[in-house]
Amino acid sequence: MLIESIATHPPTAGLRGTPNGQDGQTQSLKDVFLQLLVAELSNQDPLNPMDGSEFVAQLAQLNALEQMQELNSGLRAILTTQQLTQATSLIGRHVQAIASDGVTIEGEVTGVQLRGEEIALVIGELTVPLDAVVMISGTVTEDAEETESPSENGGSVEV
Repeated sequence: MLIESIATHPPTAGLRGTPNGQDGQTQSLKDVFLQLLVAELSNQDPLNPMDGSEFVAQLAQLNALEQMQELNSGLRAILTTQQLTQATSLIGRHVQAIASDGVTIEGEVTGVQLRGEEIALVIGELTVPLDAVVMISGTVTEDAEETESPSENGGSVEV
């Protein structure tokens, strides 16, 4: 009977971020671990019980893993915020980017889009990933002025 109930659930059911059965709820790794621990304790041999220090060590490892996952999520959020700040600072600036198909796109950045975890710049009718930018220069009007009287650094920054 127990084998049938395990066999009917996919191997990832109950893990963080994946649906738990039919109701769509998610469980943390700690909940899954505790369920496995209870199942293991209830099915252990009473004449040869398992060592309690082994469970404590596993619980400590699980706790460390959860803390690392939370730290990773926090760092990912900080990185996204930093990239958004960088992207918004490019609004009104003239940029040159290389698209995924190798085409060079050049123009004024008019907006920023967040697509999933990817940040893209809006250049005219096109969107270009932030990491595709290869050159940044002043605003369009500044570039026209620099053509008449170039400054020492040319008004552009190679990325």
